[in-house]
Amino acid sequence: MITFLFWNKIIYFRWLAVDEDDGQIVRELTLGTAAQLLDKTTYNIRIKTGDVLQAGTDADVHLKIFGEKGDTDKLQLRTSDNTTNKFERGRIDKFTYEFDDLGKVCSLFVLII
Repeated sequence: MITFLFWNKIIYFRWLAVDEDDGQIVRELTLGTAAQLLDKTTYNIRIKTGDVLQAGTDADVHLKIFGEKGDTDKLQLRTSDNTTNKFERGRIDKFTYEFDDLGKVCSLFVLII
């Protein structure tokens, strides 16, 4: 787990482990005031897998979000909020991430490896 303190106040508290939290082991932190570091937006991502013969995958699925104010790094969708067996036929998988405000979402890039 990683915790950053700023003037004796916790401003960032996340796991750095592939099997905890969102599965990320790299975090990007920029210099700035505590208010800037706390100014995050929660993004609730829903991925619906089709309901046709042989729909679904066990492959790694990555996502990149492009907004009016910026974009995310390529994210591997590791840990679903509602299931451990992701991307199965006919299912909606839910993911929650926090980023700097991207503004209005313009496009998404999905990569299946």
